[in-house]
Amino acid sequence: MKATSFHRAPLWASCLLLGACDLLHAESPETAEAEPAPATSTEVTVTRTEPEPLPEPATPSEPPPPPPEVARDGVRETDEQTRGRLPPAKINAVLAAHGPSFNQCYAKALAANPGLAGTVTLVIVISPEGSVPHAEVVDERSTLDNVEVHACLVSEAKTLQFDKPVGGRVVTHYPLEFKPAP
Repeated sequence: MKATSFHRAPLWASCLLLGACDLLHAESPETAEAEPAPATSTEVTVTRTEPEPLPEPATPSEPPPPPPEVARDGVRETDEQTRGRLPPAKINAVLAAHGPSFNQCYAKALAANPGLAGTVTLVIVISPEGSVPHAEVVDERSTLDNVEVHACLVSEAKTLQFDKPVGGRVVTHYPLEFKPAP
């Protein structure tokens, strides 16, 4: 806090400058000129203080947010950061090793529909333990429209076992392209 001191000029000096002497004194101007006001000064100290905080405005009571919903396969949505790290080379090695299993899903459907071709993008959630508790097809990024192939790929993805990620779960997208052999 900072204190400032100043002296106030005698009252009669203010009167002369402002021309309001007869308003301040009930006496006539002749009396004021004959008897000058005593020369006194008053010391005033001003101290700055912080203003009091304003009270919080009343807000209408809002219902608390709903608890996080449990999604399929034990995966639930949270507001917490749950992304871990797993080197792409380790993810790709596991996915490549299971390529023949993914191809089997396609081969079964291809036998029933010889012209079947397209891409399927899987989103795979790798748990902190390295297992896959959740996998699904990203419809917006997939052109192969076959429910049986999608279900088989998701089922196969859930059998994958990765190294344990550092720092939490890992979510990865894995595009697969399927076309009949020439």
